[in-house]
Amino acid sequence: MSGKVPDGEFDSISGLSSDEGDSMASSGRADVIGSVSSMVIGAARKGKERITNVADGGRARLQLRQIRQDRMRLLEKLGREVVRLVEGGEVTHPGLIRGVLRVHECERRLEQGHAHRGDAGGKKGFAGGEDAE
Repeated sequence: MSGKVPDGEFDSISGLSSDEGDSMASSGRADVIGSVSSMVIGAARKGKERITNVADGGRARLQLRQIRQDRMRLLEKLGREVVRLVEGGEVTHPGLIRGVLRVHECERRLEQGHAHRGDAGGKKGFAGGEDAE
């Protein structure tokens, strides 16, 4: 007789019929596939959570950057207004007057730099130039 057990008959070593042995083998494969599937799904969930956390952090940093830019624009606008008020004689605070004088000194140096380089398109000044709003 050959080593193969005919369908429905028992194997004397394992005590299982060939049908039962086949179903146990396919059951074992299904368990392995199920295990691997759950590991992959778990890893995907963790990856998604990490990506979400990174994205949330990125959005928060972007929002803070935007707030800082808004603040800088407001301070610049306020500074231009203070320069105009001091130049117009409406504000006479000594600290503000010194600050305006320093702004004028910076403008003078910029104009010298533009004149030295031959730039004709330099800004006209802090208070009355292209950047005034």
